[in-house]
Amino acid sequence: MKKMLIIVPPMSGHGGTESVLKKVLSRNPNRYFLFVVSTKDSLWLKGTKIDDSDIYVGNNNKIKKIIDLIKVIKKIKPQVVISLHTNYVYFLFHIRRIFNLQFKLVSWIHFSLFNEPSVNTKWLKLADYHLAISDGIANQMLELGIPSSKVFRVKNPIERQSKIIFQSPCKSNFIYIGRTYLHGQKNLAELMDGLALVDHPWHLDVYGDGPDFDACQQYAQNKGISNKINWHGFTQKPFEKIKTADALLLSSTYEGLPMVILEAMSYGVPCISSNCPSGTTELIKNGKNGYLYNMGDSDDLAKKVIKYITNGVEMTNSEIKLTINDFYEDNYFSRLDHTIDKIKGKD
Repeated sequence: MKKMLIIVPPMSGHGGTESVLKKVLSRNPNRYFLFVVSTKDSLWLKGTKIDDSDIYVGNNNKIKKIIDLIKVIKKIKPQVVISLHTNYVYFLFHIRRIFNLQFKLVSWIHFSLFNEPSVNTKWLKLADYHLAISDGIANQMLELGIPSSKVFRVKNPIERQSKIIFQSPCKSNFIYIGRTYLHGQKNLAELMDGLALVDHPWHLDVYGDGPDFDACQQYAQNKGISNKINWHGFTQKPFEKIKTADALLLSSTYEGLPMVILEAMSYGVPCISSNCPSGTTELIKNGKNGYLYNMGDSDDLAKKVIKYITNGVEMTNSEIKLTINDFYEDNYFSRLDHTIDKIKGKD
């Protein structure tokens, strides 16, 4: 019998959080109900195996949305409610108190707690337990004074790949996969600033779109590097289409646990990333499966790119795959199942 309700905040359907949620729902669809916060954000869930009758979509009116949530909880009587947004941790805490409901309240936040504007750390602490997708987020929770006994380091799942994406002989054909934001979280301006300083031949393929797609191309034009970048726009399953790639580049100002790095490494692709909070330092071992540069320092990014072009990394493609063994789906779901059982069994 299904006992858990997951609260899904507004999402585009294309990000790392969505890919994790799809994997979790598809593996055991009879375990969950969903409450989707916005009507316009529910279509991407059609790809999961969860039955339509188990998906509840909230009204676009904020007050009616909360009323809908209360009705759903009273109807299905979940043993555990998991929220991906701190706003709903707050609402659920008070709904439980006011209506004297019995359920375990669990947070499952997919961004750095101290950097994502939508995260309210005061409200986060109202949850009974917390699923941490990275060591960085778990450590941030401990900094907030949340007891370690309430924090479970579940991490994120990635599928094992038999395919290997090999490097080219020149080691200077790079890829970026993700949303195109010139500044903010994805910070493509810094990526292009760093590449403009690289005095070796290089090429970058960008897979993804976003509100700054045109502005990013103009920025590349202004930097004099537009002839070195191909802008592919949004591409379904880009790793299946990429034949060779020397390294994935990431210039984020913050993450939770960057799924794009996990996906790249599952194909044996090295990664060069900022040392942003959180997750990147957990995945990348300098010189072994990639390089970390100091976030905000485009000169250091250029140095790491040049170092990769001239020296490569210590590990082979097959060895890079093994560095993320803890994140492969078989290990992840064993850990998640154990965690959920433990939370259900707690008083």
